Amino acid sequence: MTTSWERRHEAFKAIHDKIAEVLAKLGDVIIGDISKVVPPITVTTIDSNDKEIKDPAAGKKFRVKLVYVWNKSGADRNITGFKFGSNPYHFPSKIADKGGFALNLVGANFEGAADENFYVKADGANVVITVLGEEI
Repeated sequence: MTTSWERRHEAFKAIHDKIAEVLAKLGDVIIGDISKVVPPITVTTIDSNDKEIKDPAAGKKFRVKLVYVWNKSGADRNITGFKFGSNPYHFPSKIADKGGFALNLVGANFEGAADENFYVKADGANVVITVLGEEI
């Protein structure tokens, strides 16, 4: 059975692929190297510890483009934030049960150093995070 998040990911990927196809036909327009894009990554928190989202390939950095967060825990949740390696957290948030938000970081170059993992931290279980990004 496909969840609503999985359907959204599939729809977003289809839209992304179509936009990339149309832009590629324009010729002089430069778009990012599509080979750098990684498939959508979805994780669900299980406790209040850091949850790894992405461990980039050796020698690569991970650049975050879009983040979707959905709280299915049955209670309000605090998101401490997102971070690379041992760096400080960014984008702290509070989300109501059955609520969520999206972060559009396209063009912001929110990325870690080479070989630096990307993490999220929430104050409990059942927060679903989906990230679109690229390895560079």
